[in-house]
Parts: sequence; structure tokens; C-alpha cells
Amino acid sequence: MPVQPPRSRDRMLVWLALIFSCALLAALFAAWQLQSPLRALAQAVQRFGRDMPTSPVPERGPRELRQLTHGFNVMVREVSQTENDRAVMLAGVAHDLKTPLARLRLCAEMMDDDKMRDGVVHDVDSMAHIVDQFLVFAHDRPDASEPVGVDEQCERVARAPTRRCRRMRSRST
Repeated sequence: MPVQPPRSRDRMLVWLALIFSCALLAALFAAWQLQSPLRALAQAVQRFGRDMPTSPVPERGPRELRQLTHGFNVMVREVSQTENDRAVMLAGVAHDLKTPLARLRLCAEMMDDDKMRDGVVHDVDSMAHIVDQFLVFAHDRPDASEPVGVDEQCERVARAPTRRCRRMRSRST
């Protein structure tokens, strides 16, 4: 049986299959090229959302994706700068408060009345603890302070001014 040349219809089907295969491969390659920058941006967004260090994402892909990536990179840079400014400001305020607190404590230590001295020293120590917490917060270190029983602390604070006021009134009379 002699080999017959392919018919034009069969030839057309072969060409259509070849063209369809090439188009499918090109579409898969284009989707992969588009997905790669989107995946990188999504991973950076997740890291940023978890407060992990986020390096700038390369700006590639279609124009809209480059604009989105550029906006994300600018946002990360500005948030980082704002956090640094916050830390510097809080550390400066806390540092500036330490000197007057030290002078207050020294003055309190020189008071003659033991009860009054103990109350003022306690208040100065409480303020110094608050300043130390500001410094810890400013430097993003974990807080090493001990847990406090809120109910007991509130009762103690509520009773303390009453006793001081009574002592002050009794002195003035």
C-alpha cells in the first residue's frame, strides 16, 4: 500500500494542534512570570503583617503591579522611619525624666517625717518604674516587670491618699 500524502484537512488539524500547544505554553509562561512578583509581594505583606523585617520587593511585572509594589515599598520604609522616630522620642522623654526623679528622690530622702518620706519615695519609685517601662517600650525589648495583682494595687492606692491627707490635716491643726 503506497503512502498517501496527508490530506489538507489532516494537515490543518496538525497545525491547529501545534498552534494551540504553543499558545498554551506561552500562556503558562506568562502566568508564571506574573505570579512570581505577586508571590514575592504576598510573602512580603505577610512578613510585614507579622512585624518581621521586610526587605524591599523588586518592582517587576505589569505597570499596575510595579505601582503596587512601589507603594508597598514606600509604606514599609515610612513605617520603619516612624517606628525609629517613636523610639528615639520615647527614649529621649524617658531619659529627660530620670534626672528630675532622681532629684525628687534625694529631696524625699532628706525629709524628717518618716511616713511622709516613705510615701514620697514610693511615689518617686513608681514614676521611675513607669519611665523604665517607656525605655523598654522605646527599644522594643520584652518587659521584664513582674505581674501585679490589680485589685490589691487599686485598694492600696485608694487608701494611700486618704492617710496622707489625714496626716497633712493633723499637722496643720
